[in-house]
Amino acid sequence: MAEEQEGQQQPAGGGMPGIVRKVGVIVAIVLVAVIAALLVFNFVLKPMLADKPDEPEAPPEDKIPLTAVTVEFEKTYASVVMSDPNLPSSTLLYQVSLECANEVTRALVERNMARFKDMLGDLHRNRTREELDDPLVLDGIKAQALQKANEILRRLQDPVDPTVRVTAVLYLEFYIQDL
Repeated sequence: MAEEQEGQQQPAGGGMPGIVRKVGVIVAIVLVAVIAALLVFNFVLKPMLADKPDEPEAPPEDKIPLTAVTVEFEKTYASVVMSDPNLPSSTLLYQVSLECANEVTRALVERNMARFKDMLGDLHRNRTREELDDPLVLDGIKAQALQKANEILRRLQDPVDPTVRVTAVLYLEFYIQDL
């Protein structure tokens, strides 16, 4: 009789309630994961990906503004340091033009021309012939001139205007004269 009671307690069909319970647990886990993913998307990812129209866009640095104007500096000479002291020194002749973002920048540069000439002279003076023959060094000089020109412009303004900036430094002439 004890054997009959044990046999009656277990269903003969393979245990259907056990399978339903396992499927229910799996469905609950999947539902929790889906809900968590939706919450993360709505409250974390969606705000990060949304456009922010409230913030004014800064002009991209690689775009040339339509209002760009240039200020040409006079041809200038600089001494070139030779690596061999027995050779006569050479002279660097260069002419630079600053591309300004707008007329306000151009006016500031022209009013303070001496500051910009001095800065450009410091960057070109006493370079070696090997340095001046390297195009990467010349690109470095142009990058330094751009950075320093914008620093000068920031110091000249009382309330700093981000549209007042130099956008490029251009060489109009650049050659070394050996004596």
